[in-house]
Amino acid sequence: MKKIILSLLAGAITCIVNGQIAVTGISPASVEGNYNFEIGDATQSWAPALDFSTPGVYVQGELAIVDDGSTGTNPQGNPISAEGCSALVNGAAVNGKIAVIYRNTCNFGVKALNAQNAGAIAVIILNRDPEVIGMNGGTEGLSVTIPVVMLSSLDGLILTNAMQSGPVEVFIGNKAGLYPNDLALNEALLAAPQYHGVHSLLAQNGSEFNIDLGVRVYNFGSATQTNAMANVTITGPSGTEVYNEDVTFSLDGVSGNAIDSVEIFPGEALTFPQFSLATYPAGKYTLTYTLINGGGVDDDFPNDNTYSVDFVINNSYLSRSRLDATTLKPIAESQVKPAAPTSGGSYSEVVYCSSFRNANASRLAVTGFNATVSVDSVDANSTLEGKFVFAELYAWTNADAVYTANAANTTLAYTLNSLGTVEYTFENNVLKEEASFQFEDPIILQDNVMYLACITDFGQDLNVGYDRAVRYNVTSQLTSQWINPLKVVEGQTVTWYGAGFGADLTPAFGIRAIDATTVSVQNLLNQEGKAYPNPTNDVVKMIIPLDGKATVAVTDLSGRTVANREVNFMGNQASIDLAELQSGMYVINVEYNNGSKSAFNVIKK
Repeated sequence: MKKIILSLLAGAITCIVNGQIAVTGISPASVEGNYNFEIGDATQSWAPALDFSTPGVYVQGELAIVDDGSTGTNPQGNPISAEGCSALVNGAAVNGKIAVIYRNTCNFGVKALNAQNAGAIAVIILNRDPEVIGMNGGTEGLSVTIPVVMLSSLDGLILTNAMQSGPVEVFIGNKAGLYPNDLALNEALLAAPQYHGVHSLLAQNGSEFNIDLGVRVYNFGSATQTNAMANVTITGPSGTEVYNEDVTFSLDGVSGNAIDSVEIFPGEALTFPQFSLATYPAGKYTLTYTLINGGGVDDDFPNDNTYSVDFVINNSYLSRSRLDATTLKPIAESQVKPAAPTSGGSYSEVVYCSSFRNANASRLAVTGFNATVSVDSVDANSTLEGKFVFAELYAWTNADAVYTANAANTTLAYTLNSLGTVEYTFENNVLKEEASFQFEDPIILQDNVMYLACITDFGQDLNVGYDRAVRYNVTSQLTSQWINPLKVVEGQTVTWYGAGFGADLTPAFGIRAIDATTVSVQNLLNQEGKAYPNPTNDVVKMIIPLDGKATVAVTDLSGRTVANREVNFMGNQASIDLAELQSGMYVINVEYNNGSKSAFNVIKK
């Protein structure tokens, strides 16, 4: 476990451990917490006077959106005036505050220098994409002496939405040693459920469904924390606690740039008991991590002391994203698409995917899945009407090999076996729609097989709903699997990104599933035939209105032939013994001497 956690430190929380720099929402409550960011420094042609590598150097202030007097909106639907490419006309409103500026047309340094000239104490540039990138300040950046950071479009939306209701305050800087009592957790370094929508058939007891809990704790305060505490609680559907565990630890106070921390994970010296229940009543469960300073004193910077997330046990859906506990619809906080190709234009194909695998998956038959699709609202002539997507379920046959070779999220070939496809055309003249994709026949799953539920957009620049409130950094490495792969096709170039948009952006797909034992066995080419018993332990009887010899080939879901027999139908019946096969779903392909064919889906227990 220690190697897993340390590898995360190399990238996921650079903003915390390298110089202890943080961009943190202070108030109101809706913006509290740390944000991923990129900071302008000397390597990118900036000359900020503040050195955030020094403990205790920071700025903190109210946000103000810039206005340079321009008219119109940019392609993202934001006012061009808020791009700050000319001298600001609202200098009085920006003076003494942190300027908020949208990225689009002009150089980053131009934007920041205009804000600085108006009296801003710092600049937050909001990207037009759901990521952060490096910012070259150019010639103007060399004159910018105030801090400049970039946030993603999604985090920017959180801040700008909050600004519509009142003042928003943000901290930018190095808080190491700034306060006496300052414990901190990071959302990228805590363990969360593998699924936030959990089908009841996969959670019948604690051995089938459980959660490994853990967190890394930092002491950014100057005071030593003796007998401090990390607490985890989980409340059940009735609102009562079903889990409440504490781990006590001590951490030294900040000394220079030395930040003390402790890992509380399975396999470490300190660990939380695994969460498991004998039974799981359906409904919403809330998991909360909380840090408490030694001696019970209040934390001087409490914005990064608590993390909470819900998961829902239900009888209908399996989902990596959160589900609404009442409607069971997947929660889509943001509509996301990749940044435009560097060559311009659009990708010819974008495939948004979410993976899932379970040791008891053969209990489920997937009937389809739910997702939200939208267009950009800035084009009044463009709606969803007439646009289409493919919704598809794949067996990802080389998933483990891809992850093993893809630790750096480099491109590799994915081997996918399509199990079901729906072409879905949008009929309504709307900007956004919650779509329900329905497969023609239920797809019975196999145990321990990795599956991908995917939506494919063919060059239409559609957005797909994502949930940004769950974190899979630790889970991905604990389970050795990519959670949310993304595929883009530009010309003849196909690129798979194993980590998708990142561990904090999860496709809001609700995968609908029913009890596999309720799925009637159908003759795929002749509806008059049937096979029973299903599921079976060994012998399957096939009833088809035909007598005579036939060849029977049994294949698994990857298409591999696992048995080949010759049988003789007498009285319209024949049998085949599957006792030697492993548990799972198989296809029995029957070919008669007269050239006709039939096929059956059968579950082997």
